[in-house]
Amino acid sequence: MGRAPEQTNSCHWAVQANRAMNIDFASLYYNLIGNIVGSDELLNLTYYNNGSTPMGQQSLIIRPASRSYDSVAYSFSFGYGDSGDGNCGANPCSDRSYTTVLLHGNYDYVSHSTTWDPSITDHALPASLYRSAKPSWFGLLAWPAFGPDPKNPTILLNNNIPAKYCYEQGLMPNCLAGGGDSVPPSVPKNLRIH
Repeated sequence: MGRAPEQTNSCHWAVQANRAMNIDFASLYYNLIGNIVGSDELLNLTYYNNGSTPMGQQSLIIRPASRSYDSVAYSFSFGYGDSGDGNCGANPCSDRSYTTVLLHGNYDYVSHSTTWDPSITDHALPASLYRSAKPSWFGLLAWPAFGPDPKNPTILLNNNIPAKYCYEQGLMPNCLAGGGDSVPPSVPKNLRIH
């Protein structure tokens, strides 16, 4: 977010400001529930100076702790400025983004665990916080596709979604039940540029 295009001719930017969830000092009262935070790619980052030394990993960093810009990747970062680690403009940086957040049922790739809010004893997450049932366009694919398994929150689900599945089958845009026809559209003909 806000890093500008990645500089492929200079590997510096590819490993800078790596934060799976970056909640700055002015972002208050967020609800972060049932997320998968980070990825295998985040865990496999290396320093840009040699490309082989693994980058440090940290699950959580909160302002005013000193945050690394290019040697540590973070799952959660709270309370820093949007233009840098020490600059919050006219407003003082603070940890209020962390003290006002609801973090519940988030799987963190760095710790390989799901973290629950200690004041909430119910650890049962629904299959979706948006849909009441599996959508027909998921066809035979697993539901939910991602997140902690509603039946066993210690298991992380990481399955296909319809768009990825259809793309890999070469059947875009709609190839599953309820999503329309499984035949790709024909190539347009007689196109002209005006």
